[in-house]
Parts: sequence; structure tokens; C-alpha cells
Amino acid sequence: METCPARQLPELHSEGPGRPYTVYSSFLDKEIPEEDLFRFTRVRFLFSEQKELADRFVKFNVQDLMKTGVNVCEGVTKCTRITKSADGHSNNGLVLTMDNGSEVYVKIPNSYAGLARFTTASEVATSVLCSIFPSRESLHGHLIRTILSKPSISEEKASGTRLDIVWDETVLPQKMVLVHQVVDMEKRLMSIRFDSHGRIEVDVRHLGPGPLECYSMGPYTNANLWKGRDPIDYTLALGLNELAWVESYAVPRMNYPRSMKDQELLEDGLTLLTQYLHMAPYLIPRTADEASSVLWHPHLQLKDVFVDPETYKITSIVDWQSACVAHLFYQSDMPRFCQYLGRMRRAGISHNDLTITILSRLRRILRAPRHWAVFANKARPVICKPSVILNGLGDVWERRLLYFLRDSVMFLVAVWDKLYPEIPCPIEFSDEEKELHPKEGENVNIVRKVLQSFRGGTLVPIGGMIDAEEYDQEVENSRTFKSVFIGMAKSEEDKELFDKIWPFQEPGIWPMD
Repeated sequence: METCPARQLPELHSEGPGRPYTVYSSFLDKEIPEEDLFRFTRVRFLFSEQKELADRFVKFNVQDLMKTGVNVCEGVTKCTRITKSADGHSNNGLVLTMDNGSEVYVKIPNSYAGLARFTTASEVATSVLCSIFPSRESLHGHLIRTILSKPSISEEKASGTRLDIVWDETVLPQKMVLVHQVVDMEKRLMSIRFDSHGRIEVDVRHLGPGPLECYSMGPYTNANLWKGRDPIDYTLALGLNELAWVESYAVPRMNYPRSMKDQELLEDGLTLLTQYLHMAPYLIPRTADEASSVLWHPHLQLKDVFVDPETYKITSIVDWQSACVAHLFYQSDMPRFCQYLGRMRRAGISHNDLTITILSRLRRILRAPRHWAVFANKARPVICKPSVILNGLGDVWERRLLYFLRDSVMFLVAVWDKLYPEIPCPIEFSDEEKELHPKEGENVNIVRKVLQSFRGGTLVPIGGMIDAEEYDQEVENSRTFKSVFIGMAKSEEDKELFDKIWPFQEPGIWPMD
């Protein structure tokens, strides 16, 4: 397995043991070298570790960061401790402890978050906007202390307890109190209508007298870039962005699930994207509510919600980093903790799980009927799927998602007459494509099923990310499971195929070659 030699990352130097503050890791429960503040240390990677760690490396001025943290709090003179919390996929997380005991949470975006300055500015503005419309003065001060100094977020640590810590012990009535509040939050978000798309920004030079007049719409810092205002512009821009990326940067490569002999060419991606573009004008919302542009939390999870453990009142909702204003048709979702995701069997289903699913849906029907009408549209997931997969800037090609995009487009072609009975389908696939796609799908799915069987839910981590302390054991597990997988082959040809399509390969081999 590939490792990340320290010499291939930037050399860093701490201030030594005489520094007036300590550097600590909350998940390792011990002091750490200062250079670990800049590194992604929470997990290891079973493949392409060098690249993954380098992409998440963020160097910053520790002294300036501490000064920024001190400025956020009142009655503070210095920072006495820096605690590295669990890194996120797109951020380094730190907690600064001050000399009066107060704490400041700092989130520093890495390259996966997009352009750091704009990403940070937008997240701060969105978070403040969603805090039930603060006063103009408090907004101005918050932004001065955060956006204008450094591309990082420094704010007082969220009060309350993270919901993922107490959720399993929470009884049904209390869970419904929380679901009720989440629905009300979604309803408030839907009450603000926007006439364009993008990311929430604040121009502190033009603060108006009202609480909303200082907000403006800024550019997207992620892949969903488009200049127009209607859904057709959105669906077309996604395809055009990816098309431009493939034309500029993609290179031929092997895609073993599809072919053991022929390379996957740029033309394969360009042809599929062109087919998508012919279909894109029809993959749009049909009602005014579906087409309304709203701000939405992009992936609300238990860890993003802070609650008062006594009253179960939500005290804060965090992680608005990738939140954007877009059509509700493409954004509407139900948080996973409000869903029961298991199979409906007579035995083994928690009444608690099923009841919260039913009641959370009832809450949406009664308290947020407009959202429910969009969410309950059964055709929406099928129509939206290509756009969800296609989030541009090289993701589909780089992350090897062409199969999944092709699968979603082929499925749309198959059900087109039911969705659009009066409109001829604008594309068709060749006989060769129809023959290759099921074979590729069979190979993709056999790996998925085998991994699920080996994992028993958890044995082989999805994406190759594992806890650092379990790295050596997981490397051995991966090699063992690969050997068992290859042993399942019924011919020498299958052995070669299974060897190539195993996802956690030695360096330089698919999927990260």
C-alpha cells in the first residue's frame, strides 16, 4: 500500500517546547507536534495516500490565527491551547482555548473545499443569515473578525451537545421534538425566495438599514457554475463544465470493468456528455414550487446539529460550507436521521425507527406542504439523477463516474415515454453501448457486493479511508480480501479481471492510476 513519506510534504518547524501554548489532539488524546496542525491526520488511505494527504495539507500562520481567535472573544488576552479536532473531508478543524476558558472553533478549508477565501466568506454569511436574521451591527462585527482577515472561520464554539452523541439514547417523543424543529428550519429557508442562483455573500461596504440588505449573491466556488437564472441554464451548465474539463485535462486510461483491452478515450466521455446535453433541457422542474430558488443545508447530519440536552432545543446548526441557492427541485431532501433506511421485515425493525420516519413525513406534510410536494414527487429522483452525478469540474471523469452517469441517462431513455409521452426522446444509444454497459455494470456490482459481504457492514472501508491506528490491520485485511476475491474466479480470464477491478490496489493501479 502507498504511504506518504514526510520528505515529500513541505518541511515545517514548531516553536519548540518553550512556546506559551500547547498543541493537543482531541482524537489521539495527547500532545502533538505543531506541524500536525497543517496535516490531515485523522485517517489513512488504502490507496493514493500521497496524493490524498498532499491535497489536504494546509499551511497557515499560527500566530495570526490565534490573534484572530482572541479578537472573536471578549475579555481575552491570549490563546493558551490549540486542540486539533477531527478533520473533515474539506477542512482542518481546530479549537482555540483562551486564558479565560472560552473556546473558539476554527475551520480552515483545504483544496477540496474550493477557493478558500470565497468559500469561507460564503459559509460565514450563510451561517449568520440562517441564525434567524441577526442585527446589522452584529453581522458587521462578525464579518470583520472573520472574512476580512484570513481564509478561515473563527467563531465561538457552538453551544450545546452534538446530536450524534445523544441520538441513540434519545426516546421517540424527544426525537420528534427535534424533527419538528428541523422541519421548521426548512420552512424558514423556503420562506426566502431568490431571483438568481449562487452563494450567499456579504458586502460590508453596502450595509443597508434592514437585516437582509447587506446580503448579495456571489459566484459559486464549487462545480455548479452557471450564469443564467432558469433550470435549463443549470442543467446545461453542469454538462458544459464537465465537457470543457474533459476536453482540456482528461487523458486516455484503462477502465477494466468496461474493457480489459481497450482504453477509455476522451471521446467516450465527450459522447456521453453530449447525449446528456441533448437531454438536459427536459430534466427540469415542472411546478413553481419545484423551480423556486432557495437556500438549503447541503447534507444535514446528526453531527451538524447541536442541542440543549435538557430541553432538546436545537441551539446551533453548523457546516454550511457548500450551501448554495438553487432550485428546490435539485436540493430537496430528508436528513438521514429522519429516515428508516432498512428493509421492511416483520421482525427486527425498531418501532422507534419506523415511527420517526412516518411522523417526520407527517410533520412535513402538515407544517411544510410546499416542501413535501416537491420531495414526494416520485419522478424527481429519476429526472435529477444525471444532474446530481454531474457536478462538474472534472468530478465525473476523475472520480470514474462515467458508468453511473451513463446508467442514469440510459434509465431515463428507457422510461422516457412514461415521463414525457408527448415528446420524442432526443437521444439513443448504439447497439455496442447497449452491449457494453450491462457487462460493465455486472463487474461494478460484483465488486460492490463482495465488499459488502467482506465488510459485514464495516470490514473494508468505503473509499479506502480508515482510522490511522487501524491502518496496518486494514492493509492486511485488504490483501486478504483481494486474495479471496480472486480465488472466486472460475477461469484465468476472470482471475485477471478480478485482480484489475479490486478497488484498493497497490500504487499506480486502477482506480487512481
